[in-house]
Amino acid sequence: RIGYDLSQAKLEATALELGIDKAVSSMTKAEKAELRYYAIMTQVTKAQGDMAAFGAKMQEAEKVRREEEYEEEE
Repeated sequence: RIGYDLSQAKLEATALELGIDKAVSSMTKAEKAELRYYAIMTQVTKAQGDMAAFGAKMQEAEKVRREEEYEEEE
C-alpha cells in the first residue's frame, strides 16, 4: 500500500524546496491544493522509480538463478 505524506511539516518543506516563503497556514485553499498535488506527484514519481529499480533487481536475480541452475545440470 502506498501512502502519501501530506503532513504540515512535509508541505512546509515542499514549499521551501519550491522557493515559496509563505507559510502553509496562511495559504489559500487553492494554493494548498496545488502544493498537495505537487507533493503527491513528487512522491508517486519516487515510488515508481523505486518499484522500477526493484523490478530490475528481481529480474537480474532470476537471471543469475537460471544460469546457476543451468550450470548445475551440465
